[in-house]
Amino acid sequence: MIAITLVGQLAVLFVPLDIYFSTSFFLAIVILGLLRMKQLFIFFRSITAVFQKLSLLTLLFMTVAWLMIVMINSGPIVMDDTDSYHLQMIKWIHEYGSVPGIANLHNRFGFNSSWFSSISLFIPFSDHRNFYTVLNGTVSVWLASFLIVQINSLNNFKKGQSFSFSDISALVLFLAILLCWPMLRGNSTNANYDFVTTSMILVLFLKTIMLRKETTEDVFISEWITWPIYLFTIRIINFPLLLLSLYGFYTLTRSKEWKKIVKSSAVSLLLLVPFIARNVILSGYPFYPSPFANIFDVDWKVDRGMINSLLEYIKYFNRVNTTYADISQTKQLGFPAWVISWFHYLFYYDKLVVIAGIFSYAASLLWIKRFLAINNKFTKVFVLAFILQLLSWFFVAPDPRFVYGELLCGSVLFISLLVGNRSYPAIIKPVYLFIVLFAGIFLYTFFKIGRDAQYRNFMLPSLIPQPPVKEVQVDQILLRIPEKILHNWNPRCYATELPCLYIVNPKLRARGKTVANGFRLEK
Repeated sequence: MIAITLVGQLAVLFVPLDIYFSTSFFLAIVILGLLRMKQLFIFFRSITAVFQKLSLLTLLFMTVAWLMIVMINSGPIVMDDTDSYHLQMIKWIHEYGSVPGIANLHNRFGFNSSWFSSISLFIPFSDHRNFYTVLNGTVSVWLASFLIVQINSLNNFKKGQSFSFSDISALVLFLAILLCWPMLRGNSTNANYDFVTTSMILVLFLKTIMLRKETTEDVFISEWITWPIYLFTIRIINFPLLLLSLYGFYTLTRSKEWKKIVKSSAVSLLLLVPFIARNVILSGYPFYPSPFANIFDVDWKVDRGMINSLLEYIKYFNRVNTTYADISQTKQLGFPAWVISWFHYLFYYDKLVVIAGIFSYAASLLWIKRFLAINNKFTKVFVLAFILQLLSWFFVAPDPRFVYGELLCGSVLFISLLVGNRSYPAIIKPVYLFIVLFAGIFLYTFFKIGRDAQYRNFMLPSLIPQPPVKEVQVDQILLRIPEKILHNWNPRCYATELPCLYIVNPKLRARGKTVANGFRLEK
């Protein structure tokens, strides 16, 4: 995934990531695979070996989970943000590459994410079908498979055996991502990048904490350096996780592994530099919507007042959704009044995740000596990064989906401290739980298809709605303003022909005769 993102982020600075580029890119991967058949064979053999170890019930369980995800993934998009600007951002990448100043069309068009570049590589020539969510669905399949493999040992459970903390943790995580709608299922219905972060964090943390004290100096160093930087290019609010990368570089420097330092530095720069460059192209700011490091003087730079308004909206909207209170009302709430309102209006599943996560970190403080005694130094740095991430999240934009990964990892940490290195006998046979989950997922999928025709897509994904538009000309460029459809509370561009926007700023001007020249605001 990092390799795909790296290539996409570099290429999108110069060319659109359309079907021609995607075909050439994946053809190159095939040729490279043929040239390295031995390594490819070893890779596939390792995957086959994993599946051969799975019990029949685990394989059936995994299959029905895949079917559920594919069924949901092939259906309609279920997210306002994806309808409103995610699809548009991907279309800009797919059709034009990087266009200067498109954040002047709509402030969210400046929300650059490397995830959108990756998605664009998997979009075929037709944009009337919902291929935009395929990569998100793939992530859901991958994480579900990873956790099911981790809990496979429970299906081989024999009398006299006990559960370890890793068995319990993997099972709890699977139940959480399955039952909480925005995670495994909701992620499959949109092109959002939050659950991508959650998935990567869960896997990396679980692999790290399962080692306990059994670790060496260079364990996971390459992953520790590259994955946090990758997650930063997905969404800049992941910046506290860069502490992991810094610690990774520190470890390599201390052991004087200069070749690894050079290699890791090169990969890091190839991820960061194109990301920052594209931010500047879209908005004029390297870390949009943050005005930090505002050193570029370009004619398409977004108005600073608009950025301040956007940051204020993000802050207060995520404290109390505007469905329940106006931004002006939320701004008047001091601390801790806004915290009470924030928690009150959370979805019930978000309340459970937040309570479990915060309680787990708080309770872990009571066992600080045990935490320090049984965990390796990588786990300790991980937890420190999580705490910094949670503090930043709480005061900047406290939407739980932004930190699902950190909150769920808190529960894993609590379980590890509660269980320690001991094992506990099972209260019920795990096979019964697997049968119940298998039946539940199967019935959910069956009734979902039976009751809703939108999910009966056996060959191709569902069609994307096409709203009627009002056309407005700015200089020589024709702009499109969508109308509200499908009883939505707001108009949404969906995959409308570019450029699409919602309000035409009177100061908006084209920078040239074509859309590719970009847009600016008249001073």
